[in-house]
Amino acid sequence: MAEKIMLRVSAAVLLIDDFTDRIIMSPAVRVTGPGGIKPIRKADGFYVFTNLAGSSVRLTAEGPGYGRVERTADLNAPEKGVSLVWLRLCPDRTYAVPKDAVGVNAVLSPGMTLAIFREESEYFRLAEDYEKGSRQIRLYGRPRLHLEGKTCCIMAKGKQDSLSLVQLGGLADTESGVYTLTQPSDLSYKMSEARLYPEAAVSETADLPAETQTHFLLLRGNGEEEAEYTCIIMQKDRLTGRKVMLRKGTGNLLDCRRLAET
Repeated sequence: MAEKIMLRVSAAVLLIDDFTDRIIMSPAVRVTGPGGIKPIRKADGFYVFTNLAGSSVRLTAEGPGYGRVERTADLNAPEKGVSLVWLRLCPDRTYAVPKDAVGVNAVLSPGMTLAIFREESEYFRLAEDYEKGSRQIRLYGRPRLHLEGKTCCIMAKGKQDSLSLVQLGGLADTESGVYTLTQPSDLSYKMSEARLYPEAAVSETADLPAETQTHFLLLRGNGEEEAEYTCIIMQKDRLTGRKVMLRKGTGNLLDCRRLAET
């Protein structure tokens, strides 16, 4: 009598292009678990891991056109019996850059976080006030694209000192636009003033070696040759906001060390 092998689905991983907010379907992108474990790739874009042990798992994704991403996923809070994990892959310098896009080569020091966005770009309003530390945020309207796992800028209109970063999790309530937050804000926001910018490009150096790093960030352009962007640099408890002019194409250089000092 043949021995039965029982498979238990532990995690389902979905890869999202952080620039387009669309699901990555390319088979050239690789997803692995601890010890190089490979998942089962499904036709709908999901990568399925089975029989994983422990309460969490370290996942890695990489492929042509994207930077390598690593994330520790919690296996103790599954949705419908399976942990659903969104891995967002950020474009690197080999990405097929659209002609109107704006590429930035940003020089960062250790411990810096950089956020760049255009205040005239698409943003979401809040459908209710947000209280600091809350693990949920309600957006007005129903988002059209995949924002799960996205790190977004949120601030009160025209007040750079009110800016913070939040990371969206999954949709807790599709009809009312309620997202869980895997990274909440330590500030409170009034729904009448707050704007959440999903098109922001964010780069962090917290987990990188202790030397200056150059990062590539890709933003959507507005069709003009040059446009004004808001640049926010966070380092420890200090926040520096600057307006910078960026041109479409990949030739923009931004030395955040100098911007933070001026």
